[in-house]
Amino acid sequence: MASWPVIAFALFQLRWSDLYGAVTWAGLSFLAIVVVAFGYFGLTLSSGTSAEPGRPTTLGPSLVIAGYFLAAFAANGGVPLLMILRGQPYDIYSFGLPFLHVGMLAFSGFYGTRLFADFIKTGSRAALLQYMLILFWLVLIASRSAASFLIFSSVIIVLFLKRMTVGRFVAVAAALMAFVAGFGIFGSARLGFQISQSTGQSAANDAILDYAQASSEFLATGIPASFMWFYLYLSSPVANLMSAVTHADGAVCGRTCDLGGLLTYTLVPDVVGVRVAEQLGYQRFDKEAFLVQRDLTASTTFGSAIGYAGLVGALSVMVLLLAVSIYCMHRFDGSDIREVGLALLCTVLFFSFFENMIAYSALSLQLAIAMVVARPKRDRRPAMVVRRSAVGARLS
Repeated sequence: MASWPVIAFALFQLRWSDLYGAVTWAGLSFLAIVVVAFGYFGLTLSSGTSAEPGRPTTLGPSLVIAGYFLAAFAANGGVPLLMILRGQPYDIYSFGLPFLHVGMLAFSGFYGTRLFADFIKTGSRAALLQYMLILFWLVLIASRSAASFLIFSSVIIVLFLKRMTVGRFVAVAAALMAFVAGFGIFGSARLGFQISQSTGQSAANDAILDYAQASSEFLATGIPASFMWFYLYLSSPVANLMSAVTHADGAVCGRTCDLGGLLTYTLVPDVVGVRVAEQLGYQRFDKEAFLVQRDLTASTTFGSAIGYAGLVGALSVMVLLLAVSIYCMHRFDGSDIREVGLALLCTVLFFSFFENMIAYSALSLQLAIAMVVARPKRDRRPAMVVRRSAVGARLS
């Protein structure tokens, strides 16, 4: 959490898109607070120990996941990825069985992470095969976010359980570069599909450059157009955040100080919050009020909160994320799924760069599932151990 504002701001400063406005000192100051707060606890709290060997994975949950997706394909009249590739009409946001889809997405991500951890620990080919099948289902529903969550948590599992040799570092870097390239190619294909659906005309392969208003600085680099997708995804959230701060117009509680909307739409998972908000008559904040581009909706985990309640909203989300992180450090210490739980926590924190992942149930519920099923060992040591003490113990 402390690293992404720094990385994103550095990318933002490349100015590869003419969409972006100027940096605001208020927005920059808030990001500095985030970096200091999370950096402090990240450097002083121990991530704990793992209870070995832990529970083995079984085939049953994978069969349930497979059954759900096959039923969803049948109910929705086809496989989303194949429909997109064939140019058939398809609403990518309406897929899934009502009242089940979000929960199954969350369970698929959680159990996929468990399977990958089991494979890394034991070398189980059965676990690897089940993991690949779950990833396959997520690719078939054309959900870049769900697949990205699982791939990212898997990378974190490798970092936790394997010593990072030069060879492994190169392999991870190559895998990430391949993912970035695939992410861009798929994004261009989906953009082309959306353009053809709305205009009836085929789109150029580099249509993303016009959409992103690529600057002369980017064009001069000679980088393939598909990589603009990755740049947009990593830089536009900061651009939108700066725009949200400007929209708040210096008011500590924003223009409306909608604390009810802040609570229901940003501080609890949306499967609960949205329904409560609708019952109480709270209106969802329309982010188009500050977006630099209508379809670039990512504004970090703080953008919408600022829209609801300015600095009060942003600080509320930051404190909630910090509290969840510290609790998870305690909850997973000594647990038989410690690495799985912490990998999901890392995934929530990293993707909070894009949107509010506490409110995004498809990911936050993965972490909630891990909290519920974690079995701590009875004689576990205190979770909140500063690393200086741990170093002293090793020396003695």
